[in-house]
Amino acid sequence: MTPRQKMPPRLPLRGGAAPREGVFALGAALRQKIMLAAIAAACAGGAPLATAQTVTQDAKQAAQDAKQTARDAKVSASEYASDAMITTKVKAALLKEQTTQSLSIKVTTENRVVHLSGSADTPEQIDSAVRIARGVKDVSDVRNEIQLKKQPQPQS
Repeated sequence: MTPRQKMPPRLPLRGGAAPREGVFALGAALRQKIMLAAIAAACAGGAPLATAQTVTQDAKQAAQDAKQTARDAKVSASEYASDAMITTKVKAALLKEQTTQSLSIKVTTENRVVHLSGSADTPEQIDSAVRIARGVKDVSDVRNEIQLKKQPQPQS
């Protein structure tokens, strides 16, 4: 607008302040609704203009989805830590026991289920390893995949 053109009359704002020349003052809530509607329209690619209520509902749903994802990640992390702790406890218990301390047994845990694999010299050692693993707190099940070592055949 050039200085020679007549400016529209200034309307007083709340609190008695007048707006600056050429600047329209909008309430924060109205400004936010207009921006959200414009963003929604741009994202929709020509689809009908979304209302502020629709955008707000979408934002609330996105926030709820983010919270659920965070909860799931927290549960996964705690389950992983719990499984690692169970594995450590089972290994320590196997090392304490006289019959199983010399065995080469691999211990893994997934969802509180302990998997034992490796080899043992006698069936008693295998039974002892399974019994020890089942005795560890928080173990829900034990999967035994320990193989009995082949005993050398006496040569005649």
